[in-house]
Amino acid sequence: MVMLKATNEKYIKDKPVANGDPIYRAIELIINKPDHSDLMLDATAKGRPALEPIDPLIAAALGNDYGGHNETTILAGYLVGQRMYALGYEKRPAKALQGCVAKTAATYRKIKRPS
Repeated sequence: MVMLKATNEKYIKDKPVANGDPIYRAIELIINKPDHSDLMLDATAKGRPALEPIDPLIAAALGNDYGGHNETTILAGYLVGQRMYALGYEKRPAKALQGCVAKTAATYRKIKRPS
């Protein structure tokens, strides 16, 4: 901790974040913003992962607190999945992401309800 103070570097968690952690909550708020659901649905309609338009927003908001070192990219994928399930979508195979911190993410399709 003394070294961080001497260099003015910010402490970055390198362990997975848990529910209740401020980083977890920040990701949750970004994903569950109503207009962000539209971004996820638009990406899904184009056959792209729902996380793809959201990942850069999370990265911009959290900076170095977002990444594989603390499994927040996994958390973001999980929370996007929960949102997509709530919107009536089912999980499909993952695809590589473009322009994102996360490397891959699931795709989704609308669940077909029997008539």
